[in-house]
Amino acid sequence: MKENINIKNDRDLKNVSTDKSEDSKKDKLEKLINNIVIFSVIFLSFIIVIFFISEFSMARKVKFDEEIKSLNANNNEITLQIKDIINKSLMAKNYIFKWEKEYSPSQKNLSGIEVGNIQKTIEDIAIKDNIINLTLNFSPVIVAQDAFKRENLTVYTALITLTFNTITDINIYKFLDDLKNELPGFVVIQKLNFKRIKKIDENFLKTLSTMNIPSAVDGSVEIRIYNLKQNE
Repeated sequence: MKENINIKNDRDLKNVSTDKSEDSKKDKLEKLINNIVIFSVIFLSFIIVIFFISEFSMARKVKFDEEIKSLNANNNEITLQIKDIINKSLMAKNYIFKWEKEYSPSQKNLSGIEVGNIQKTIEDIAIKDNIINLTLNFSPVIVAQDAFKRENLTVYTALITLTFNTITDINIYKFLDDLKNELPGFVVIQKLNFKRIKKIDENFLKTLSTMNIPSAVDGSVEIRIYNLKQNE
């Protein structure tokens, strides 16, 4: 009878021990699951944080790249503007040098076209160069347009037709050269015609010896004159 009681007690002890072992396993399993869940949540949170940081960094990088491109574009534009200013400065210096060194005082006259003064200058040059029987015809003075238009200057132009007589063609070339050098502004020869109307013979030389200028060459010339006037 005692042995049966002991056996039963042993079984009960074993059952209790087994229950405790199972409970311990369950606790460990629950702890493991909880740890896994916590780790997963932390890991997922870490991944989400990394993702947002990556996206933020990428957005910043894109914005930074755009800013760099914009700065480079602005830098290129400024570089082109500086080159343009330098080129214009060099051109201005070149024009100033030409204006000061290559043009005569009459060409740098900024009085516009005054018909009376120009007519007197032409007549004086004709007397000096043995040009006789001179006639002059002025077209109306007009403002030159298109390529001649300037902001601070007005370019005036007129066509002058001259007919005359003289001794030789050398006198004509001298006359034209003096017109270009002494008339105010810039002179462009547009037409030139001349022909000999007398032979150089004994009678011609006798006339020349009397200090009278014989008409041996008949000529005509068309010149266009351009002159500048400073705008007020």
